[in-house]
Amino acid sequence: MKAAHAAALVLLAGSLACRGPRPEGGAASCTHVQAERQAYGAALCEDVWACARPPGGPFDRLGLHRLALCENATGPVVLYLPGMHMSGELPISEPRHDLRVYLAAAGVRTWGLDYRTHVVPADASAADLAALSRWTADLFADDVAWAASFVRGQEPAPLHVAASATAPRSRTASRRARARRWRASSSSTARRAEVAPPSAAARRSTSAVAASRSRSGSSSWPT
Repeated sequence: MKAAHAAALVLLAGSLACRGPRPEGGAASCTHVQAERQAYGAALCEDVWACARPPGGPFDRLGLHRLALCENATGPVVLYLPGMHMSGELPISEPRHDLRVYLAAAGVRTWGLDYRTHVVPADASAADLAALSRWTADLFADDVAWAASFVRGQEPAPLHVAASATAPRSRTASRRARARRWRASSSSTARRAEVAPPSAAARRSTSAVAASRSRSGSSSWPT
């Protein structure tokens, strides 16, 4: 039985209305399903929400995957943001290759996000893809903020975020991060300049002047 659970998900509940935070401009339209698996000797429950997002096009949908112990899941809450060309889907055939499965088996309540791009089929027509021109970096960053709010609504606990290097963030956040790095770099350069030793040319010039003073017996710098 355990082998069967490890090989496939067992659907426990059908579509349900989600009670998480609602997106801007109207009620959230979400579906919710639940499944169970065995991993590392622990029974793990996976909840999956699929929620519509503005402006409500056929591909304007997000997915959220929660994986945690089926019993007594009270550990930390972690939201994982995959890279832009990845998704929050959990591996079924090879669960050993996913950090979230390890964390969930250890008691951590893990969440993963499916971006809007995950909904776009490989055979989408050019007309369908034209709607994606509205998808900006800020829109994806707003989706991440909404997802974090959703998780907080489901899990009344501090939220920790783990993100891939290519996870989305707003242009404003990117500019602020670059500005912080520039200020830190400028400050570091200024501090190094304040204590930097004289260059080799400066040392040679100083030595030549000192030698000239010694030969002339002068006690003051030449003018």
